[in-house]
Amino acid sequence: DELFAVPPEEFVATRDALAKEAKAQGDAQLALKLKALKKPTLLLWLLNQLTRRAGPRRRACLMSEPASSVSFEKSRAGSSQH
Repeated sequence: DELFAVPPEEFVATRDALAKEAKAQGDAQLALKLKALKKPTLLLWLLNQLTRRAGPRRRACLMSEPASSVSFEKSRAGSSQH
């Protein structure tokens, strides 16, 4: 969670530090998983920040948006056939 809270320009350094810490504590598996994580794109980072800062109700709205868009598009397509 800490890793995805940092600004994109700090991602790699933070990831590497967390991996080094995990390895030092004897968790080589976690260290490998951390090192495999890719730096998120700016868009993904921004969406993550919005989701992290949103309250539970807003988070639910953000997470359900794609489903709402699909439903809207389906209803629009159905109404244009009449």
